[in-house]
Amino acid sequence: MAYVSLASDYQEGCHPVVMARLAEEAAHQNAGYGTDEVCTVCSTSTQVRSLGESV
Repeated sequence: MAYVSLASDYQEGCHPVVMARLAEEAAHQNAGYGTDEVCTVCSTSTQVRSLGESV
């Protein structure tokens, strides 16, 4: 069995799809947490969306 250390997630990288999405979101400003477009969509959404789909 392979050993997996759970000591710190700061020591690991990020999946390329997640990093690309973070970079895309960082390109524009959002309103304060809870009042931004992403929170609005998430609070009214009834289905889980994949990282590849826009919200």
